[in-house]
Amino acid sequence: GWLWHGDVEAHVRASSFRAHGHHRDPAYDGLVLHLVWEDDEGEDTLLACGRRVAVVALAPWLQRHEEIFRGLVEKAA
Repeated sequence: GWLWHGDVEAHVRASSFRAHGHHRDPAYDGLVLHLVWEDDEGEDTLLACGRRVAVVALAPWLQRHEEIFRGLVEKAA
């Protein structure tokens, strides 16, 4: 397994990282994860140093698990 140590940036949309100018700011080069509600770009986040970090979108995960939960509740009723 891997142990990651660094910063996590959170936005509503993945594109906000660039819109806020973070992609040009070396202060964000310690990022290890870009946490978003919606991934409207569909690619890893590019940092000023040239490294890319993974984007994790919460909306699809929550929607998928909400459907599973509803199915369990309906079966129990």
